[in-house]
Amino acid sequence: MRNRNLVIVRAGDKSLHEGWLGPVGSQRDWDLVVSYFGNDEQMHRRPDVQRIDGKGPKWLGLYNLLRSDDIDWRSYDRIWLPDDDLAVAPETVQRLFMLADYHGLHLAQPSLSHDSYVSHAGTVHNPRFLLRRTNFVEVMAPVLTRELLERVLPTMVENESGWGLDFLWQMFLDRPRRDAGVIDAVQIRHTRPVGGPNYAKMKAEGKSPWDEMKALQRKYNIWDVAQICWSGITQDGIELELDNADESMALFSPVLDGMRAWLTPAELQDVIGGHLRNSGAMREAASRLKDRQAA
Repeated sequence: MRNRNLVIVRAGDKSLHEGWLGPVGSQRDWDLVVSYFGNDEQMHRRPDVQRIDGKGPKWLGLYNLLRSDDIDWRSYDRIWLPDDDLAVAPETVQRLFMLADYHGLHLAQPSLSHDSYVSHAGTVHNPRFLLRRTNFVEVMAPVLTRELLERVLPTMVENESGWGLDFLWQMFLDRPRRDAGVIDAVQIRHTRPVGGPNYAKMKAEGKSPWDEMKALQRKYNIWDVAQICWSGITQDGIELELDNADESMALFSPVLDGMRAWLTPAELQDVIGGHLRNSGAMREAASRLKDRQAA
């Protein structure tokens, strides 16, 4: 019987996905496809996974695979598209799928452990929460519903680096303030700094991921890239919402505390400004606080 969930990893020779699987024969509720871009005929072959070869960068390779008839990904409920340099325990993958389904997330990611290489402060594990509903899920490790993956599939070839897809995919959600989030109840470790052979290749060709992202922003008119936490479910199971003036500060304070160590002073102000700019309720709450302090 086919499992409900699918993992597809674009894997090189140093991929860490073997650690996600456990011993051959281990029971799990998800299937794994290894999209291998290396040259070793014997690499990553085992009876409980499917290896499909294909060259190219991550998103072009995934696009070609998903457009082919090699896998029936539309028969799965959710699909995880992680990078191959993530340290993940087998039970963590199962928990990730379970919680994404339980909370009704169409776009989700696990949080990054504090010893990870981090690019975005909002993706780091926040121990105050079980889940934060956000407007940013990093393309390093996104979980998508089958329906959302169908919608965003054409965008995978917008550029070579994949930079900017994190912002673009939010536009394909039916309920942008409810459908995406970072699952703090699940942690993984990003083991390598951002980069790799594709970035070196782009640099040699005079291309820049930054330029690619700016071009994508211009094309889709994405100018406000503030990363916002719309709501959060605390460890006590209470959901606090940014758009509720009575709850917004109780939400935002621990959210900001969880990000501080990964932000410069200027970035910290950008985070504060972004939340104020995007939530009238938070502006109201901030005004109340200011009035109380002045009284």
